[in-house]
Amino acid sequence: MAMIEWSDALALGLPEIDRHHEQLVRLTNTTCEEIKKGTSRERIGEVLDELLRYAKYHFDCEERWFEEISYSDSALHEAEHLNFIRRVAEIQATFRSGGTGVSFDILAFLMNWISNHIFITDTEYAIALSDTRAATC
Repeated sequence: MAMIEWSDALALGLPEIDRHHEQLVRLTNTTCEEIKKGTSRERIGEVLDELLRYAKYHFDCEERWFEEISYSDSALHEAEHLNFIRRVAEIQATFRSGGTGVSFDILAFLMNWISNHIFITDTEYAIALSDTRAATC
C-alpha cells in the first residue's frame, strides 16, 4: 500500500506541476516501500538516487517559474527545496557509508515533507503561476 496516495486533493490544477508532483509521490512511495521490505542496500541506494535526481529536476523547474513570474516568496520556497535536497543527500551519504541511515524517521520526513510542501508551499505559488500562464518545463 502506498504511503501517500496521489489524488485530486494533491493536484494544483496546473498539469505540468501536477505530473511532477505525482512522480515525486510515486518515487517517495517506492523509497518507503523498498525500505520497509528490507530490500538490498544497492536497490535502496538506486531508489534514493532517482528520488534525488527527480527532486532536483522538479525544483529547478519551479525556481525558473518563480523567476518568470517574479514570485515574491521565492527565497523561502527555495530554502525548503534546499533543505529537502540536503536531507536526502545526507541520508544517502550515511546509507552509502554503511550506516543504517534509513529508518522510519526518514520515512516520516519524506512523507511529511512531500505532502506538506505540496499542500501548503506549492499551493501558494501555484495561485500566482496560474494567474500568468500554464507552467511548462
